This record gives sequence, structure tokens and C-alpha cells, in this order.
Amino acid sequence: MKNPVNILTLILFLCAINIAPFSRGRLYAEVTAEDSRDYYPEAYTFTQKGNFEIGGVAGTPSGLNARYWITDSFGLDLSAGIVLKGDFYYSADLLYEFYDLYRAGGWRLRFFTGFGSMGGFRNNDAYRDIRVPVGVSMPFLRYPFCLSAFVAPAWEILPEKKAAIDFGIAARFNFGLSSRIRDREAELKWRIITIKKNYDQVKTKLDKTGKELDGAINELNKTRGDLGSTRGQLDKTIGSLTAAKGELDETRTELSTARQKLDTTIGELESTRGRLGQATREIHSMKKDLDNAKARLDEAHMELARTRKVLDDREAELKNTQAEMDRTRAILKTEIEGKEKAAEEKKLASKQEELNHIIQKYKKERAEWEKQSQEQKKKRLGFQTKCEARRGIINEEGYCDCREHEQWNTDRSACECVKGYRLNALSLIHISEPTRPY
Repeated sequence: MKNPVNILTLILFLCAINIAPFSRGRLYAEVTAEDSRDYYPEAYTFTQKGNFEIGGVAGTPSGLNARYWITDSFGLDLSAGIVLKGDFYYSADLLYEFYDLYRAGGWRLRFFTGFGSMGGFRNNDAYRDIRVPVGVSMPFLRYPFCLSAFVAPAWEILPEKKAAIDFGIAARFNFGLSSRIRDREAELKWRIITIKKNYDQVKTKLDKTGKELDGAINELNKTRGDLGSTRGQLDKTIGSLTAAKGELDETRTELSTARQKLDTTIGELESTRGRLGQATREIHSMKKDLDNAKARLDEAHMELARTRKVLDDREAELKNTQAEMDRTRAILKTEIEGKEKAAEEKKLASKQEELNHIIQKYKKERAEWEKQSQEQKKKRLGFQTKCEARRGIINEEGYCDCREHEQWNTDRSACECVKGYRLNALSLIHISEPTRPY
């Protein structure tokens, strides 16, 4: 009979330990302040860490029961009392309370398990067992009380080895929650006193504001009398303004005649302005094209210079490689004979073929560079022609600039003499001076 009881006890112990990973609820450590407001908005945030509970238990044994929570999930449970036969027992268990079976606005139903031992005396003999308590707790959130019930499969060590079951129902007073409730009530009283004090301050300010408003009303009445006298003076001023208006009407007639003459002049000026605007746009367009062409030419020139350097380096490298291969071929003719010579000649022929392929590729790249260089010279010649159309010359830095004793006009469309003499567009076509070749 003992073997089945032992197996049952072992199964209950393993189930109690392994049920935590498969729980579907949320641990208390995962409950946030927002959860607290959702489940019990008028209660305090649920926490057990540091709480001390004391009360009574009915079961094995029946007597005093106390709990102290080390963290929100781990706690110590201590009991001392007697059973129906009058034997004295005491117990100590380490509890692990990790899962909420049910939540309500003012209480919770939480599952716990643990490991511990119960000792005492049975029929004047020493008694000792080890047990695994499994049960539920119902802590209240608005009142400092907690109820719990448990069943503990146990294995007796003394006076004889056999299986047993302990059980109990307990009710305890929670000193930690009681302290927090008192602190909350003190905080509410302080808030009420603060609100009342603020109300008195606001009332005092309102009374002071009422007196200030009465003074302002008296000032307004006094100001109304001053406005009456001011109105009489304004009536006199209106008469003077009426006379001045007649004189202004005569002046307006004269201004209308002058305005007609100005309108005619403005029409002629607008016509001239239109022609000047069109000429200015054409000049600005030419200047923009020249500047853009200069930037593109400079960029292309720099790119061609870089490409030429790369090609020169490659040409030198290819010449060195060919010279090295010629020296190797001469050594093969004089120093090596037989099969080794044939193998080395075969390798040398393969390298020579690869080098010939690279030389052909280099020649194509060189021809392409020569072609781009010719195109660049043509573009530079076109840039020079446009610069000469503005009566400019290409300076040493490659920019379009004016000659000595000349300067650009206000919109940089053409060069003009320093003294102010400016050639017209027709004469610019026939001017040419030697320029720096690109």
C-alpha cells in the first residue's frame, strides 16, 4: 500500500513544480499600474513585498498562522497549534504565489505552491514530515484581510516513514496593506486641506478684484465727461476740414491733368522697358550658357587629365612587363634545357598572349581618350568664340575676362572701357584678339 501512496505524492509534487511554465495568466510582476486602474480603480496598487500577515488557521494544525512576503511572489508561512487529539504541531513553508486564478475590483484569487516541513509531537513521540503545500489565497484590496486554503501532500520521516496529507483554512490580518490604507487616508486629508486653502486664496483674490472693478467704473464715468468736452472741439475741427476739402478738390483737378500727361509718358517708358527687358534676358541667357559651358569644360578637362595619367601609368607598366618577359625568354634560351625548358616556354607563351590582349585593350582605351580630347578642344573653341562675342578674352585660368583698361558692365553681358565708352553689339562681331590656346 505504501508504494502507490509514495507514487501519488511524487506526482503531485512534480505537478506543483512544473505548472508555472504552462500557466495562461499573468504573473503579478507583469501587472502594471494601468492594469491596477482597470481591475480596481478605487483600490490601491496590489503588492505583497514586505507585507506581514498574522491570524488563525483551522486544520493540521489549528492555531496561529503568520506570513511574511520576501517578494511579491515568494513568502514564508509559519503555523503553530494543536489537532483534535491534543497533539502540538508547528510548520514552516516557503511559498511561491505566481498565478491569478481570478481578479475582481476588490479582491483576487491567487494560486500558490511551495515546499516545507511540519514538526511536533504525536502521542508524546517526536513527529517530523516534509510536504508540498498547494492552495489558493484571497487577498482583499480595500481591506487589510487575507483568506487562504491549502492541501499539502506530505511524507512522514518520524516516527515512521509513510505518506500523509495536511490541510488548513486560514484568515489573517495584513499589516502592510493596513499601513498603506492609513497613508492613503492621510494623503486624502492633506489634499482636502490644500483644496480648502486654495479656495480661500481664490475667494480673497475675487474680493480684491471686485474692489478694483468698482474703482475702474468710477474712472470710466469720469472719462465719459472728458469725452463730451472733446466732442465739442471735434465739431469745430470738422468745419475747418470742410473748408480744406474744397481747396483739395481744386488741387485734385490739377493733379488729374498732370496724371494724364504722366500716363502717356509711362506708356512710352513701358514700351522702352519691354525692349530693354527682352535684350537683358537674352544677355543673361548667353551669360548663363557661358558659365555652364565653362564648368562642364573644366570638369571634362580634369577628367581627361586623370585618364591620361592612368593610361601613361598603364603604358609604363606594360612596357616593364614586356621587358621582364623578354629577359625571361633570353634566360630560357641559355640556362634551361630539356622538358623543363619546354614547360617554361609554354608558360611564357601563355603570359605573352595574355599581355598582348592587355596591350590591345590599352590601345583601344588610348584611342578613346584621344577622341575625347579632340571633342574637348572643339568645345573649348566654342567657349572662346562666345567669350569673344562679349568682347572678352580667355585668361590664364581659363575664364572669360576683359582686356586691360576695360571692365564688365553692370550685368556682365559685355566689356566696356573704364572711362565709360561701350561698343555696340554690331562692332563686337568684327573684333578679334589672340587668345591663349587651350
